[in-house]
Amino acid sequence: MTLLNWMGSFIPTSSRAIPLVERIDLILTWIERTQQRRALARLDDRMLADIGLSRTQADQESAKPGWQE
Repeated sequence: MTLLNWMGSFIPTSSRAIPLVERIDLILTWIERTQQRRALARLDDRMLADIGLSRTQADQESAKPGWQE
């Protein structure tokens, strides 16, 4: 079954409802990932080398949206 949300997108629904606490935790996880990726994007090449990442790897990671692992 799918639902039509207020933006006109179809959202797949499952038979199991997700409790509010789990939804809040998920959103907070997305926010934290977004903040960490923004911080990663601000590191200079020397700092990236210290943590073992190249500029390309950092750019690829920081380009991901918060909901993507």
